[in-house]
Amino acid sequence: MKFVPQRAEPGTEEILGKTYSGPRASLKSIHHALEDFARRPETASHLAQKMAVHFVSDTPDPALVGDIRDAYLASDGELLACYQAMLSHPAAWGKKFTKVMQPFDFVATSLRALDVDVKVIARLNDRLTNLSFQSPLSLMGQPWERPNGPDGWPENAEQWFTPQGLAARIQWAMMVPQAFAGSLANSEITPLQVAQNALGDRLTPTVQFVANSAETKWEGIGLVLASPDFQRR
Repeated sequence: MKFVPQRAEPGTEEILGKTYSGPRASLKSIHHALEDFARRPETASHLAQKMAVHFVSDTPDPALVGDIRDAYLASDGELLACYQAMLSHPAAWGKKFTKVMQPFDFVATSLRALDVDVKVIARLNDRLTNLSFQSPLSLMGQPWERPNGPDGWPENAEQWFTPQGLAARIQWAMMVPQAFAGSLANSEITPLQVAQNALGDRLTPTVQFVANSAETKWEGIGLVLASPDFQRR
């Protein structure tokens, strides 16, 4: 960002009952205004709601949101205090695994579940990076670093679990295990082991059956990654 005083309208500006700037426009006045906006209760409520929705639930407990808001105001906007308030509230631990992973989270979690060597991913050329990740992310509805607006990516499940988005997730999940077969830390890993490692005590009989019954090892791993249980957090 570059501030050009000559392009700024001179004179004072009244915003939300407070006057900023003076005869000459300055970047300092803009910073003062932003700091005042950040300290407003409305800002605290907005950010508290967004934090609770992102980390906990699409419909978070109002008491949880209130505690995060109060922590924000009491700490003069310290995010660490907000995280502490969120994690200390019982509502943050009540409904587990209700959030749908956004496409990037799904891709990253899948690679971790497979234990793909990060050095292999780092060495991919532009074409393979696009084929393996950027193009699939776009098809899933989350083009890399290109949100639809300044408010970022949507949080509600309905935005991500669309017919096209689900089809793209399944297609990628069925492709990626074999595509990176030579880069796995444990090349002998089985579909059931992937399911156990990724889901732990959330492993359901349905996913276990799918992991054991697939025609091939790679198909079984792909079905585990494509399962609804895997795609929630």
